[in-house]
Amino acid sequence: MPSSTFRSSLALRQIPLFEGLDHACLERIAAACEWRHVDAKTPVFARSSTGNDVFFLLTGRVRITSYSAHGREVSFRDYLQGEHFGDLSAMDGQIRSADVLALESSQLASLTGERFMQPMANESLVANTRP
Repeated sequence: MPSSTFRSSLALRQIPLFEGLDHACLERIAAACEWRHVDAKTPVFARSSTGNDVFFLLTGRVRITSYSAHGREVSFRDYLQGEHFGDLSAMDGQIRSADVLALESSQLASLTGERFMQPMANESLVANTRP
């Protein structure tokens, strides 16, 4: 599926975090997003890397993992279409705490931490969906 299919607010409507936002707000968020395709078995980002982008999984599946002190891989969980990840670094400004690997061919949208925090602060519907 061509990536241009996803470059709109319609793609973001499937993200529960954005549920209830009006069309104009979603259009602003979509315009601020970076859109990309990640092949299966390709890292999205690595633990201890810098960056504070928040990712929205439009299609596909990714796995969040880390390593124990003894070097054993520990999988936290698989994320599916509609979920988001990377928000911890956006909120605390620290390096990445886990690795993220695309398990399947995946389409992602991402926002910088600063742009992610704007709707969190300004849109009560988004702010109230946080656990």
